[in-house]
Amino acid sequence: MRNILEGYRLFAIDPKKSRSKDFYKNMLEYRSHVMKKFAKAIKKPSEFSCILCGSAKSKEFLALGKYKLYECSRCALVSPNIDFSLADEHELYDDHANSKDVVRR
Repeated sequence: MRNILEGYRLFAIDPKKSRSKDFYKNMLEYRSHVMKKFAKAIKKPSEFSCILCGSAKSKEFLALGKYKLYECSRCALVSPNIDFSLADEHELYDDHANSKDVVRR
């Protein structure tokens, strides 16, 4: 297939300039922090329930250590297998580590 946009520059955007100096380091530290903080909310694979259709059948879609995303076998929604009642969103977004992650320096 011929690339009709080859050599045509749509935007002059440098993604590195839109990130703070330690963005990636902070992102990885924050991910580790969040995974430890909310480990209790991650359910066992046998406890999967689709948040859209309620089906209990799924297959693993993606994994990051113990944290996995599952694809529902009925409706194909990809979702985390977490107990949202144990993962208080206020704890996540009001956390100092989250503020550190999104502040530009």
